[in-house]
Amino acid sequence: MAPSATLDVSGGPRGCAEGRGGAVAAGLRGPVHGGGRRDLVRQQDAEPRADDVGQRQRPDDRVGDVEVVAHHVRAGIVAQKGDAAEEDRHPFLRRAGPDILDAKLTVESVAERLAGADFRNRALGNLYLDQGFLAGNGNYLRSETLWAARLNPFCRPSALDAATLKRLARQTLAIAWRSYRTRGVTVPEKVARERRAAGMTYEQYRFQVYGRDGLPCYRCGATVERLTCGSRSVFICPECQAR
Repeated sequence: MAPSATLDVSGGPRGCAEGRGGAVAAGLRGPVHGGGRRDLVRQQDAEPRADDVGQRQRPDDRVGDVEVVAHHVRAGIVAQKGDAAEEDRHPFLRRAGPDILDAKLTVESVAERLAGADFRNRALGNLYLDQGFLAGNGNYLRSETLWAARLNPFCRPSALDAATLKRLARQTLAIAWRSYRTRGVTVPEKVARERRAAGMTYEQYRFQVYGRDGLPCYRCGATVERLTCGSRSVFICPECQAR
């Protein structure tokens, strides 16, 4: 979801929604909420529903007398309200890592997390689905990021040198932001334009490797494979991403 998304409120103040992966912590400013209280928003479903886009939410999603109208496709739905301290007790937010689209998240900080004691000995394919590592990362981003960094999903950060960790961190943020800005296209804009001009559909041009098992790798021509890691399908090039 957006790192900061404006919310309209019907009959009330305006506020700001802070993304935490698939959840939103919404701080609505104004007299209804006592000047800056934060309201916890439930974790969003993996696939946004139609009523999550520019629609007033259900009556049972009310916060006092204010109904939140979510104007971003990934905005969540208000489930309960509380003060800032209550945010730390929310089950999802408590275990979530930094949001992958947090503007304050840097390549260096992602590399530090990769090298940290909590994550360094875990397979990358598992780690990149763990919302405690980076909230908001997901399955297609996992495949695309590891392909771009030329890393096998069964590789562990502890086996990588500092330069490789930094390369992975850079691709992690670059691809996540590109996908957000283009509504799901992970390839560079120049590549997307060329593929569109060649007659490819959106689903055909948007990914480098995800969902392309049995097709040639765009980088080396080897046949893309579909593996299972973390109980989910991951797509790799066996040549570019050899262990």
